[in-house]
Amino acid sequence: MNSDYETSEQIGDFAKALVAAQIAMPAAVKDARNPHLKNKYADLGSVREAVLPVFLANGIAVTQGAAIGQTGHVAVVTQFTHVSGQWMRSRVEVPYQEQKGTNIAQAYGSALSYARRYALSAMACVVAEDDDGNGAAPPREPREHAPQTETSKQVNGEILRSVLADIRAASTIEDLRAIAARVGKSPPPDVLAAYNDRKAALAGAA
Repeated sequence: MNSDYETSEQIGDFAKALVAAQIAMPAAVKDARNPHLKNKYADLGSVREAVLPVFLANGIAVTQGAAIGQTGHVAVVTQFTHVSGQWMRSRVEVPYQEQKGTNIAQAYGSALSYARRYALSAMACVVAEDDDGNGAAPPREPREHAPQTETSKQVNGEILRSVLADIRAASTIEDLRAIAARVGKSPPPDVLAAYNDRKAALAGAA
């Protein structure tokens, strides 16, 4: 599977909205079963149900369209567009071929749905879990994370700078609390330090 990734020149407003959306985003429920691998997975509908409500509530639209790909490949362009006009886009290509019992149009449609599901899940950082929340599952071993690409580092850096700027601009303790709620319970060290410094400054000025 081949992929490309790009963003608008400025993504500060988009990054703020993305942080808020991802904080509120639920997991996608594994509500479909693969008859060949005998496992459950979150289908495209389940992924959309996890992503669209929180994205739209934060001013982010999601579009996915088929594009011209290599011969024997389905290409899908997925774009997140913020109300500010800032955006993030990815393009993926997956191979397809006619299988026994299907025609070429069905094979294309299946590959298109597959590409849309994986592209949306990857871009939104959606996780999938069983409908019981995996509550009875044993703890999983820590995973080795794949190295970040230069583009993903840029996006994460923009998000961090945006949050830090909001903290420094906060004029009341209530403002800081709102930012803390947006960031979540495990903020990066830089964010935590900036938060504590600004809180102390505001408390001293009171």
